[in-house]
Amino acid sequence: MPQSIIMQRLINFPEQLPLETNEFNTGSEGQSFKTTLKNLGSTEFTEEDLKKYQVIHPIGDSFTGKGYLEDGTAHDIIAISADETFNIAKSDDDFLYFWGSKKSIIEHGIKRLIDGTVGRGNNQYNSEAIIIDLRKLKEELEESADAAIKGGWWRDLKIADVEVAYLGGGTVTASQNWSSYEESDGIISALRLDVPNPIENEDDILSVLLTKDGNIVVYKKVGEKHLFDIAMPLFKLAKKHLI
Repeated sequence: MPQSIIMQRLINFPEQLPLETNEFNTGSEGQSFKTTLKNLGSTEFTEEDLKKYQVIHPIGDSFTGKGYLEDGTAHDIIAISADETFNIAKSDDDFLYFWGSKKSIIEHGIKRLIDGTVGRGNNQYNSEAIIIDLRKLKEELEESADAAIKGGWWRDLKIADVEVAYLGGGTVTASQNWSSYEESDGIISALRLDVPNPIENEDDILSVLLTKDGNIVVYKKVGEKHLFDIAMPLFKLAKKHLI
């Protein structure tokens, strides 16, 4: 089962926890949500002291309708909701790492944390998405043992009849097509990488995807420690190539 870990740049982190955002109405009468941020201590990652936090993020689907009990009586139904959770790790160099849920849930939770704490001064949450120059990162990865490039997604290609393309293969960056795409000023939107597997007694290599907005997708379910063992060397390199 694939899982994601996302890096963003920290702008402001609340000094007092736990923190609850302002309430947000879903458009349904009588239903509103607020997101909670609380301290969990430190992550399981041993190479760096990363402070760990949990986000409890209720979401709902607003609708109207009828529900019927076994006795045949009808009742109005207004909405359903569920609590989603994900984790945040904070580093000393002012970056945040998000994991533990779907990318769409995490992004929605980040937005509510930002919008729901505006005007709180030192107890306001704020972060911003990053953009990685994957062209420059690709050049460094070719000289590094941290990962092997096995494919790349391209977009905005200035080539007739080719707007978006994927190139894959063992020596893909040496191919004529890759060179043509670079010369066309196309943008690399994601790199498919093989990285060393930190889990003993398993395959030596794991497949991951690194996107230009700082999302690493690991194509296998791994624990927290191993997720950071995989992601942090790549994020360390990526920080040198932020736009």
